[in-house]
Amino acid sequence: MEIILDKNEFTWRREIFSAAASREEMTDYVVPDALPDIARIVNVCGGARIRGKRVENGTVTVETAVAVTAVYVAEGEQQALRCLETEVEVPVSASVPDANETTDVVASLSVDELEVRMLNPRKILVRACVSAAIRCFNEEKMSIASGISSGCDLQVLTRSCTAAPVSDVREKTFTISDEIAMPPSVQGYSHIMCAHTSLKVTDVKFVGNKLIFKGAAVSDILAQPAGAALPVSFGATSEFSQILELGAPCDCAEVLLCLTGAYFNITESDGGKSGVSAELHILAQAVAGLSREISCISDAYSNRVPCTVLTESMELPQCPVTSTLRDTFRTLIELPEAAAEVICAGTSFSAPEIRGGQLTSRASVRCMYIDGARQVQLAQTVDDFTIDAPLPENVCGAVINTGEIYAAPSVGGIEVRVTVDADVRSCPMCRLECVTAIEEDAGAARPERPSVYIIPRRDGADLWEIAKKYGSTEELIRSAACDGGNIMLIPVQH
Repeated sequence: MEIILDKNEFTWRREIFSAAASREEMTDYVVPDALPDIARIVNVCGGARIRGKRVENGTVTVETAVAVTAVYVAEGEQQALRCLETEVEVPVSASVPDANETTDVVASLSVDELEVRMLNPRKILVRACVSAAIRCFNEEKMSIASGISSGCDLQVLTRSCTAAPVSDVREKTFTISDEIAMPPSVQGYSHIMCAHTSLKVTDVKFVGNKLIFKGAAVSDILAQPAGAALPVSFGATSEFSQILELGAPCDCAEVLLCLTGAYFNITESDGGKSGVSAELHILAQAVAGLSREISCISDAYSNRVPCTVLTESMELPQCPVTSTLRDTFRTLIELPEAAAEVICAGTSFSAPEIRGGQLTSRASVRCMYIDGARQVQLAQTVDDFTIDAPLPENVCGAVINTGEIYAAPSVGGIEVRVTVDADVRSCPMCRLECVTAIEEDAGAARPERPSVYIIPRRDGADLWEIAKKYGSTEELIRSAACDGGNIMLIPVQH
């Protein structure tokens, strides 16, 4: 006879997929008729833009574009710099057999490699490699046995733990605008040559069903001063705050930010001072959960009739913990001749991987510099990077953020140092052995037992296992306990 179990049911979103996928695309681009021929390329910058997400026939695709700017010296204009702007579509896909039209998809993007080569004075080749860290969630109903129907003579062992199963996955698009002051050393600027923006979440709070997050957009800008031969680089940070409505109260969440567009323009005040008007279009994605105590029957037995107990192991996520590991990336870009001055430098890091217990990535470094003949040149390199810090346990993801970049001429080339913060996400799990069914074998004979067993006392003995083995209960064993000695009395329940 099957015993009726009391069950608690709740709905959650199970993570069915979590992995990084990458794709490389190449395209050529013809110089517009209004621009002069290319003599040489002297700077390249680009950033990933998310365009959409779709699920079709068990394949998840993150529609991505890389916005690319190439700065070049025009033929016959050795002191004038020109810009080419284009986009490379790089859709990144992953096979997720359990995904369907109701699956929630979140993704974070990184440009692993970006290369622009001159094919001829009127055409360039752009190669972009993009990684997408993709996570997929399906809604499921969970049923956990928490008790036994009344009238059953069963001994029951209950276990519990605190878990935070994902209860909501939401996203929101928003726009921030900012007026950025120019460096005071230059009075006027003619145009923006290129700009790169990185996003970072700085704080997350909850008020009822509202998730309130703060963030920062860090932009590195290369601008051309009016009447000057060489551009000037500077950085700016735009802080913002947003509210995202959730379907229910939550107390822990991860927020991922992706750019969908970025626009920079020169402005002038009434006093003639130049500034930059920045408009950033951002997609925020939130994976939220609510901490709760999960209890289940983990074992049961009867001293009246033999029982068959079926169990299954269950894993539920706890609140993720993010820790920041700080390190410094160092490299030397070797040059055939000494550099006189560095105009600007940029770096991009590939999606981090865990190898041998350490976090590794590949760093692409580009420097725009002036050589000994006062000509503008481009130097670049790609190096492996390993963060020299111990990783926390249960690592389930990481994002690399770059801080201040130092680049200066050195013996043999250009020395580059970059402050790197790796936000490492740890996902501890709550593991429970839960009973799924209990059947009494009413036709089986009850084993003959004495009234009392006497067994050796062992430190750390599990009373539940002893009671189950000898047909007793934990309460009976405790009531028969005697002080001292090396034996235990085990009364049999009749």
